[in-house]
Amino acid sequence: MSAWLPDSRREFELRRKQAAFRAMSELIGASVETSVATVLLHPAARTGRLDVAWLFGMLGLRRHRPGSRVRLTSRRIAGPGAPRAPRTLEGKAVHDFRGLRLDAFCSVPPPELEVHESGEVVRYTLADHGFGPNAVSDLVFAEANLDELDATVPPRSGRRSYFFAEVTTPAVRLIFDVLVHRDVYPGGDPTLAIYDTVLEGVASVNDPGRDLDRLHLEESIRPLGAGLDRFRATGVPRYAEILRLACSQLGWEPSAFRGYRCAIDYPIYGSQVTMIFQPPFGAEEADRG
Repeated sequence: MSAWLPDSRREFELRRKQAAFRAMSELIGASVETSVATVLLHPAARTGRLDVAWLFGMLGLRRHRPGSRVRLTSRRIAGPGAPRAPRTLEGKAVHDFRGLRLDAFCSVPPPELEVHESGEVVRYTLADHGFGPNAVSDLVFAEANLDELDATVPPRSGRRSYFFAEVTTPAVRLIFDVLVHRDVYPGGDPTLAIYDTVLEGVASVNDPGRDLDRLHLEESIRPLGAGLDRFRATGVPRYAEILRLACSQLGWEPSAFRGYRCAIDYPIYGSQVTMIFQPPFGAEEADRG
């Protein structure tokens, strides 16, 4: 019956996801109350390109045993182009994580991360900060990737743009937001795909072979409307303030963004939550009408 009735299916999934969260928290040795992944998309200074900023949050982060590993990853999956060059919101190169960390929104003392760059991937690993029920911390950090992506896709390519959050630490709740400037992907809302990454790793939505790895869950995307005041999130204190700070440091107009949210209770460890957009076609397609 759970396969036919949405309410029954949601209840069925929630109970199993809760059980999976408890098991993986013990096996991995760490968990987080609220995991936040927010991407802001803005036209770049160079015509036809996009600037991309990421905000990450791990709120209520706990290690359940000493030596357990906590990590996050940001990456780009794209064709040939300039190497990825993440920077701080102030435009500085990533050499020291302290420049990425937003200390005003972290616990005191703020957690330390180690930064490891490898091609298109940046891995962040949490330094040891104790363990047990009293060793709880909040971590918020951001990176800016200017001139990161093409704003259009080749004519007749069938390609789509996509942005995703990886569930690399067992979490009670995931907040995944994509905030899009009014001049980016005009007139289109995203669709949702959730992938199992266990066998083949991170999935490209432009690879039809990865359709077999999609998880068919009762999750959805909620449009948030325009303006940062609409983007508040339960369990994420001062979220709108964090977004305003990012826009201020990047020189972006906050009211120009519309938002989309996928909020998942007990997201499945090892899954990839993906929002998919259909960008406009390049000049050749536009000329064809």
